[in-house]
Amino acid sequence: MPESHSGVRKFTVRILFSEPPKVSYRTLRDDLLEVTNGKALKFKRDVKRNDLWEIHMKPTAADVSLLLPAATECVMPEDGQAACQVQACTGDGKPLSHDVELDVPYRASA
Repeated sequence: MPESHSGVRKFTVRILFSEPPKVSYRTLRDDLLEVTNGKALKFKRDVKRNDLWEIHMKPTAADVSLLLPAATECVMPEDGQAACQVQACTGDGKPLSHDVELDVPYRASA
């Protein structure tokens, strides 16, 4: 995560989960991640690790905040695959244990 941003250039943040979440990038981008003063443009898992994600951000000229709320409940379908209705859970049905919060301050000269 960068120490700050200029409000002009895009930046990337990386989130390392303790276990790989079973969630698509579209669900993460469109339904789960809350962004203040910016827009999440691109999401991708690390090529070698499903527990490490990169999020490419387009900031505004203000402090950028990201929030991924903790899951409250995961549903296990009959086929044994974990599924969550708009929540981040692991493949074996464990909910995300706590909120993930990131703040990147705005610095005009960053």
